Amino acid sequence: MALCGGQLFELLPHSVYAALIPLFIAEWGLSNAEAGWIGGMGAFGYMLAVPFLGSATDRVDARLVYLGSAVLSLAAGLGFAFAAEGFWSAVAWRMLAGIGHAGMYMPGLRALTDRVDAAEKSRVVVSYTASYSVGVAASFVIAGWIAARWGWPAAFIVSGIGPAVAGLIVAAVLRPKWPPPPANPANVLTQFGQVAKNRAALGYILGYGCHSYELMGYRAWSVAFMVFAAANAGPGAFVLEPTVVAFLVTLFGLPASILGNELAIRLGRRRLIGSVMALSSIVALSVGAAAGGPYLLILALMILHAVMMAADSGSLTAGTVAAAKPEQQGATMALHSMTGFGCSFLGPLMVGLSLDAAGGRADPAAWFFAFAAMGLGGVLGLLVLRITR
Repeated sequence: MALCGGQLFELLPHSVYAALIPLFIAEWGLSNAEAGWIGGMGAFGYMLAVPFLGSATDRVDARLVYLGSAVLSLAAGLGFAFAAEGFWSAVAWRMLAGIGHAGMYMPGLRALTDRVDAAEKSRVVVSYTASYSVGVAASFVIAGWIAARWGWPAAFIVSGIGPAVAGLIVAAVLRPKWPPPPANPANVLTQFGQVAKNRAALGYILGYGCHSYELMGYRAWSVAFMVFAAANAGPGAFVLEPTVVAFLVTLFGLPASILGNELAIRLGRRRLIGSVMALSSIVALSVGAAAGGPYLLILALMILHAVMMAADSGSLTAGTVAAAKPEQQGATMALHSMTGFGCSFLGPLMVGLSLDAAGGRADPAAWFFAFAAMGLGGVLGLLVLRITR
C-alpha cells in the first residue's frame, strides 16, 4: 500500500503539460505537431533510460534506483517551471522528467514484487498499475486548478515536489533487499535478446506497446479535445472544465483495470486483452465521428474509451511478469516498459500530425482522423497477440 500511495505523489507531474497544452500552444506559438513532440518527450526520455535503470534492479536494490530517480524528477519539475521558455527548452525538461519516471515506475514495481509472495503477485501488480490511473487523473485536475489561480509555473513547482515525497515514503517504509547475483551477467542488449526469445513474454510486451501508443495519445490530447467540445456546445449547454473531464475519465481506469484483470483470470488473459483492444479501436472511431456533436454524447464516449483502454492495462503487465523467467525479471520488465513508453512517445506526436494534416483543432473532421490514429494502436495490438500466441 505504501508503494501505491507513493506512486500517487510520483505521478503528480505526469499530466501537467497535457492539462495545459492549449495554453502552451497559444503562449509559445506551437503547431499541433510541436505540441505533440513536447507531449511525447517524457515517454522518449523514459524509453532511453529504462533499459539501464530497469535492468539495474537485477543487480542492486530497486529501492536505491527509485530514490535516486526521485531527485531527478524533482529537478525536472522545478527546471520546467523556472527555465522552460519555448519548444526546445520544454523538450529538454520533459525528457529529464521521463528519465526520472523511468527510475521510479518499473523499479517501484520491482521493489514491490520482490517483497510479496508469488501467489499474490498478479493482484499486487494490478493494484500498482491501477493506482497509476489515480495518479494521472489527480495530475490533470491539480494542474488545472493551480494554473488557473497562480499560473503554469506554480503547477510545475507543486507537482514537481510529488516525486520527492514518494521517495521519502519509500525510504521510510521499505527495508533494503538486494536481489541474488545473476548467474550469467550480461550487458543490456544481450539481456534484451534473451528476453525476446521468451515468446510468451514478448507477446505481452509488444501488446503493451500498442496499448501505450493509444493511451498516451488519448491522455496528451484529451484536454484539448474537450476544450473543442465545450466551445461547440453552444450557450447554456452543460459543460465541465476540460481538466475535470480528464480527471474523471482517467479515474475510471482504476476499476476498469482491476475488473479487467479479474476477468482475465477467469476467461483467459489473451482472450480478454484481444477483445478489449478490438472494442477500444471501435470506440476511438466513435469518439472521432461524434466530434462536433452533442457534448454529453462526446463525454459519454470519452469515458467509455478510457474504460476500454484501461481494461487491459493491468493484464498486459501482469502477463509479462508471469511469463518472465526468474533470472530475467528486471530485464523483462525493463523491455516491457521501454517498449510501452517508446510507443507512448509516438502517440501524442501522431495525433498532433493528424490534426495539422486534416485542418487543425477547430475542425471536427480533423479530430476524427486524430482518434482514428489513436485507435490504430488497438488494431496493431490485436494483430501482435495473434502472431505471438
